[in-house]
Amino acid sequence: MKIIHKPILLIIIASSLFYCGKKNPAESDSSMQEIDPKEPVGSKLECDISILSFSQIADTLFFNVINKGTKQCNWSIDSKPSYLSCNPQNGTLLPNSSTKVWVICNRDSLAEGVTRDRINIKSNNYVIYISTLVSVSLKPPQNDFIIMSYNILEGAGTSIESASVRSSSYNKKANALGDVIEFIKYYNPDIVGIQEAVRWNANDDSVAKYISNELHMNYLLAPGYKGGWCVLLLTKYKILEYKLFSTEFYTGAIKAKLQTDFSDTLTVYNFHLSVPAWHLDIVSFRNLKNDFNNTNRGIAMGDFNAEPSEIPFTSNWRLVAGGLPDQIWSTSDVGLSDSGEYYRESITVDVDRFNLYQISDHLPVLFKTGLY
Repeated sequence: MKIIHKPILLIIIASSLFYCGKKNPAESDSSMQEIDPKEPVGSKLECDISILSFSQIADTLFFNVINKGTKQCNWSIDSKPSYLSCNPQNGTLLPNSSTKVWVICNRDSLAEGVTRDRINIKSNNYVIYISTLVSVSLKPPQNDFIIMSYNILEGAGTSIESASVRSSSYNKKANALGDVIEFIKYYNPDIVGIQEAVRWNANDDSVAKYISNELHMNYLLAPGYKGGWCVLLLTKYKILEYKLFSTEFYTGAIKAKLQTDFSDTLTVYNFHLSVPAWHLDIVSFRNLKNDFNNTNRGIAMGDFNAEPSEIPFTSNWRLVAGGLPDQIWSTSDVGLSDSGEYYRESITVDVDRFNLYQISDHLPVLFKTGLY
């Protein structure tokens, strides 16, 4: 029996023409229509990109519609999201010619996050499409704040002993307290955790009180069992309650419950897990597991002298700024908006402006977030 092979050219054309980008697997094949017998043989409409991505700073983009065939073809914008406008919206293309289509985005009606859609371009009964992505930035919460964590090295040299160690052992400026205050004033944080506030508990917390008055902030000072080594917490907010860990940690630790400007409460920790007693400090840190687990709207900062993966926070905490060894952590509800997006922003410090390498062997870590 003789087998007759029928032409399959039309099948190949129907499956390959007039596509821009990959087909969405979620779509049914019904969106791809059959060949229109009126379509000029030899016309071939394409576009030069498959995705238009409107970043938070891009409002106008374009794509090119191209006729790569041997016959002229007509095209038009068949459908698009209402927040996008196209110019031109239709036209006729001669063989091997193209036209630029400008697309303008209006985000006023869009929710925070990324909105996905598509623009359909029709040539008679053929449809090609371009995927669209539009990013809308998260609006800051009304109650936002800046957090700073800073190991200032040997109390910034406020005692003769500390000044000597700073200059001779670290080659740093002997007394840098004024520089520390200037830096904090410039970035104007709402909460500051200071590590190595060495001997700041001398003379009835004289240095801590001085910096508190200079910055117009409330303070808590916790010496550790090493003696004169302390951590300091400074805040613009009212301190509702607190605990000083002076016997559990080598250089002290602080837990404080603060009332923010909009009557929200925030739990803040300041740690310095000291190298000489790191393993003992970690034991004390693990003993706070229940505290960490039960904390809502929490911030923890400090010099942890370890990689973030080595710090045994409970699963409701996230690293939000810093690395080895200076870090800021928060519970997963801090900065979380109603839309499920996070408002979290790391702040890059100007090292040269403040000559920070002469102040300490650590750089400050700053972070901006808020409560919705």
